[in-house]
Amino acid sequence: MNSVDITGHARGKNIMCRIVVMAVLLLFLSSAAYQRNVVWHTLLSLWEDATAKSPRKSRVHNNLGNCNLLLERYFKAIDEYKIAVALDKGNIEAYYNLGACLEKVGIINQAWQYYDVFCSSAPPSYAEQKKSACERAAALSRELKRPGP
Repeated sequence: MNSVDITGHARGKNIMCRIVVMAVLLLFLSSAAYQRNVVWHTLLSLWEDATAKSPRKSRVHNNLGNCNLLLERYFKAIDEYKIAVALDKGNIEAYYNLGACLEKVGIINQAWQYYDVFCSSAPPSYAEQKKSACERAAALSRELKRPGP
């Protein structure tokens, strides 16, 4: 009868240990989920987090630039687009976005160059943006060649 009591007691200890481990695991995962939800609260915080975790990826800098552009933080957007282009010369979206943002703040001599790169290298899937970039590049080129007042 003693052996039954010892076995029963060991089983009770084993179950209690499992409950404690599960409770700790649940608390840890809940905390991690809460912290992740804070990051996902806004697109800006999401892409800032992604950029901090993957600073060598062009796409995250381009997307962080897009967030800054939407918030009318033009010079922060320009900085992010320039990083995106520097990290990946093939990221044509960053060229287009950089051209548009530079034009928005009046830096047309640089905007023209980025529109021109996009215009000459965008694939057919970007037909609408390519047409727009080519038109903007041509208009800015004419404006740059125009004699001053």
